[in-house]
Amino acid sequence: MIVGMTSGKNTRGSIPGRRKLKRTFSLSTESLAYLEAAAQKHRSVSEALEMIIRERRQQAEIERISAGIRRYYDTMSEEERAENDAWGEFVLANLAKD
Repeated sequence: MIVGMTSGKNTRGSIPGRRKLKRTFSLSTESLAYLEAAAQKHRSVSEALEMIIRERRQQAEIERISAGIRRYYDTMSEEERAENDAWGEFVLANLAKD
């Protein structure tokens, strides 16, 4: 069960003007142990959880962008691929001169 309420306090280390919401979660003992171990590198369990979420969001964004790049190259025609290769060779040849 998740219970929420808005905290009007600006807690240490938080971004001014951003409110944090208080939540209560039930976690497995394994998840809680992992979170508490991660908290050793941070000021609090809350900060550790924020960092885990931030890192996961960044990783998801990297994966989304990589998938788009792969999709682009996978759908290139042979003509586009040849043009792309020619530009690559041109750039490499001109970089070697500098």
